[in-house]
Amino acid sequence: MLRQIFHKFSAKDRDSDKTIEYRVQILPTHLFENVLELYTRDFVPDETMCSTKKIHLSEKSEQDIHKFWRHEMQKNVSLACFRNNHEGDEELVAVNVLCIKSKDDVEGFGVEVSRESIGWKI
Repeated sequence: MLRQIFHKFSAKDRDSDKTIEYRVQILPTHLFENVLELYTRDFVPDETMCSTKKIHLSEKSEQDIHKFWRHEMQKNVSLACFRNNHEGDEELVAVNVLCIKSKDDVEGFGVEVSRESIGWKI
C-alpha cells in the first residue's frame, strides 16, 4: 500500500533548540500490533468511557476491544503522526484509530463482540 501523507509540519523540539519535522499519514499496517499495545497500556485505563466501564480489568473485554480496533485499523483510515529526528530515525508520536460508519451499516461494531464484555454495546 502506498504511504498516503496528509500533512507535514515543523516544530521546535521541547528538549533542544532543534526544529523537528513531523508528518501525518495513514497508519502503516506493520504498526497495528504496536498500536494495540499502546492503546491497551495508555489509552484504556485513562480514557473516560473505558475506565468507567473497567475494560482494563476484564480479559474478555480487552480481547473484544482489540478485535474491534483491528477491524477498524484494517480499513486503512486511522491516522499516525511520526516525528523525524535529525539522525534519520522516525518515532510514532500520536495515533488515532478512526471508525467509519454509514447509514447503511448494521448496528454494532462490525465484528462480533461478546455480551460478557463490560459495557461494550452500541
